[in-house]
Amino acid sequence: MLKSRFLTFYYLLLLAATLSAQTDRVKFEHLSVDQGLSQSTGRAILQDSRGFLWFGTEEGLNKYDGIHFQTYRHNPRDTTSLSHNFINALSEDQSGSIWVVTAAGVDRFDVKNESFYHYQQKIGGSDVSVLCMVRDRSGTLWLGTNSGLKKYSQEKYEFASSVIDSTRSDVNAISAIHEDRARNLWIGTDGGRVYTFDREKEHFTPFEIQIPSGEKAEIGFITSIYADRQGLLWFGAFPLGLVQYNPEARAFKTFRHDENDPNSLSRNAVTEIVEDKRGHVWVGTEKGLNRFDRRTEAFRRYLHDPLESTSLSSNIILSLLVDDSGTLWAGTPGGGINKYDPFKIKFAHLKNSRKHPTALRGNMVWGIFEDSSGLLWIGTYSGGLNRYDRANDRFTSFMHDPADEHSLGANNVYTIAEDKAGHLWIGTAGGGLNRFDPTTETFTH
Repeated sequence: MLKSRFLTFYYLLLLAATLSAQTDRVKFEHLSVDQGLSQSTGRAILQDSRGFLWFGTEEGLNKYDGIHFQTYRHNPRDTTSLSHNFINALSEDQSGSIWVVTAAGVDRFDVKNESFYHYQQKIGGSDVSVLCMVRDRSGTLWLGTNSGLKKYSQEKYEFASSVIDSTRSDVNAISAIHEDRARNLWIGTDGGRVYTFDREKEHFTPFEIQIPSGEKAEIGFITSIYADRQGLLWFGAFPLGLVQYNPEARAFKTFRHDENDPNSLSRNAVTEIVEDKRGHVWVGTEKGLNRFDRRTEAFRRYLHDPLESTSLSSNIILSLLVDDSGTLWAGTPGGGINKYDPFKIKFAHLKNSRKHPTALRGNMVWGIFEDSSGLLWIGTYSGGLNRYDRANDRFTSFMHDPADEHSLGANNVYTIAEDKAGHLWIGTAGGGLNRFDPTTETFTH
């Protein structure tokens, strides 16, 4: 009896996992002003070395410990406060200080004395706008600005500048920076150009994104660059869309929105790219979040649904982060922060419904069995024997019929087994032992 109950529980887990994978329902938790966030536009997300999450909004900086928020805002009477409440980017240096790009410049937040130090003059004054920021594996902080690349020296407390072309100011606006697994520093510009940067020679080498023949598309603005664990490089661009580059094969693939294909990218305006712990590539756009299936090369779209409380809170994705636990965080304008934990166990419920003739016939389940063909058989109390086709999400019920001697002996089914010939043996309460022939769908008592 104990073994039977264990197997029943095992198949319940199997069924739940199968249904979860089949329906692919992603439920997002939402963090907004109701939970303590200072403002509901999540422009930047960072997890620091201590495990705290930091959210940059349009009304201050928020530190989150998983339960409570602590907010930092600009105070005109305090020179050590945040320089501006509008935040565009976040990073952490080797000492644990948090770097904040605001509408007024660049700040370094000392977490020990909780003071902000302002560096706008050190990067060139009010004429310099910071477009992106990243820390490489060696701990060096890099800023992409409208006037080139800035490298921060922690020993000198100052920034060194490198420009792509000193004779042309229109090509020096750096909109994306990323370091790949080989420690190459990739640079993207708002003019659609991509470069690799040699740290020692301080030299930019052009890298040409090749659009497959036959496709007509403008590269446009490089919004994001990401190197996944397989060594593939991903470029987000607008209006081009998403580009995948395989360095070994030296091959490019482009992924674009297609109104006639629901499995295409939801929008060509790519904002962010990340990879989760399971190797899925997530692409944020200005119309929804996309998860890329490497096997089928199809995208699963996640969009805001006003009738579904656990859907994405907004279709515009401003920021993405996968934290150390594997949880995905997505910042949106007006919808706050979205949280998705792919490792949280989710059960899909199959219940009796009078409205649906293909639903389970009884809610009291006594036995679950998977036959050699992969079909699931569910024995119920008063609901007879139910066959579940996972591919079509449909039940077929077999009930006792007093007028049919080849029907199930009784509607209370406790145990199910299969013999070598493929016949099912059904143990019932009140109807004895039944043998079911799946070819003729008849019972022998």
